[in-house]
Amino acid sequence: MAKYYIDSCVWFDHIRNRAGFGGRRLGDVASKLFLKLLKENSIILYSELTLKELRKCFADEEINSSLGIILALGLLEKAKVAADELEEAAKLAKTRKVPFGDALHAIIARNNDAIMVSPDKHFELLKDIVDYKRPEDLIWLSNPSL
Repeated sequence: MAKYYIDSCVWFDHIRNRAGFGGRRLGDVASKLFLKLLKENSIILYSELTLKELRKCFADEEINSSLGIILALGLLEKAKVAADELEEAAKLAKTRKVPFGDALHAIIARNNDAIMVSPDKHFELLKDIVDYKRPEDLIWLSNPSL
């Protein structure tokens, strides 16, 4: 069973049904990704960092509503963050010049044998740390007509 660690921005796109530059339907892409992963019975990982980032814009009720279906299907797992992962992320962020949060997300995904899913270009700088895919890559792999 495949595991995917979903970056907070993908959750944002899904919850808010956001559009990007030029009207690109980021919310549609995120929703299609979640549907694909659920159909495949893939494990979707999140962490306290994910929740912290989501709480900047959403109430707990809205977050819980978004996580609820995945949780009810038994496909949602919360990854724990260890002190040594925080230390590694701080060093990685400094040496690679990426945001601390992105470095920590990458380390959490790696340490949980999960594929990191994000449209964020910072993860290109971390590809040697974690298997990284953009949401579109995962959707198009299964349905090139999208």
